Amino acid sequence: GPSLLLAQLSMHSKWTMRVAFALLLLWAGLSFQRSHVYKDNYEFFTQMLNFNPDSYVGNNSMGVVQFEAGNARLAEEYITRAHKIMPLHPTAASNLAQLFFISGQYGRVQTELEPLLKNPEFVKNKVANPDSLNKMFKFVARSQALQGRLVDSNASYCEYMKLDPWDRDAAGEFEKLI
Repeated sequence: GPSLLLAQLSMHSKWTMRVAFALLLLWAGLSFQRSHVYKDNYEFFTQMLNFNPDSYVGNNSMGVVQFEAGNARLAEEYITRAHKIMPLHPTAASNLAQLFFISGQYGRVQTELEPLLKNPEFVKNKVANPDSLNKMFKFVARSQALQGRLVDSNASYCEYMKLDPWDRDAAGEFEKLI
């Protein structure tokens, strides 16, 4: 980063070494001063969204902050906004599914995740990393089982097992649900 560049410059002469050192001190001071601007994640993501209201990261992260604060309604608004900004990104879809699962809205878990998991561009082209896909299939399978859709749940667990055949606990989880 900047300190390596300054170190390279300082090797040329005493004058450049002094200038490089002064710039390094200025950079360090500004960094230290800026580090105290945000007292918590809420403040940080509020500022991010003030600067760019269409930020995927800002909206999704603010949704997580709201969820952690116990405000599920606002969490859903922010995460839904992030999901609309980048519909094929797995994180917002997975966060929405978790929010719905925890609140017992199992049908909404499937509404969010099943279209993505049936989308060949999403699954086959590995838009999502394997861990995200695993998590999504497990949420769908659990929500289907809790709704009594055991055949669908079994199919979702089979898809999950194709992605992670070494997860020995998955079969036990499925058996507990049925």
